[in-house]
Amino acid sequence: MLVPLGSAVSGSEPANRDALVAALAGIVSPAVGGGGGGGGDVDPGAIGSAVNAAIRDGGALPVDTAPAAIPTDPIDVTVTNTWAALPSTACTRFELLNERWPTDEIPIRYRRGGAGAARVQPAGKADTIDVSANANEIQVSRADGVATGIVVQLQVLA
Repeated sequence: MLVPLGSAVSGSEPANRDALVAALAGIVSPAVGGGGGGGGDVDPGAIGSAVNAAIRDGGALPVDTAPAAIPTDPIDVTVTNTWAALPSTACTRFELLNERWPTDEIPIRYRRGGAGAARVQPAGKADTIDVSANANEIQVSRADGVATGIVVQLQVLA
């Protein structure tokens, strides 16, 4: 993704570029021994080349904005008539999918923290659930009381 230099500072286009170059020079100079502290392996030529190329190519610098990796495949979870925590899966939001054939005809229920009122999820539906850190904060069971295991799915969103 490219971020316009103009979004970094305000003013006219040439002033934006000049201000950014001056700001970068102020950061790079101390790091390469031009005053201040710092240190490390900084190549001012490479930074200058990148800035010059960005200015020539329309005033934008490349910025890595790739989101954190989120598992793309749903996790199968077997649900019976007894309460059980979902598998330990680090996340803050997930979907609980009760849409898989042939179990899409059986409602399930879920609750937070092993206590409190349960929410019934109708057959063939998906609910988005927020948790503080892990899907195992939620317990699930079949709503019809039958002991036979059915498979639902957990899809991590965040």
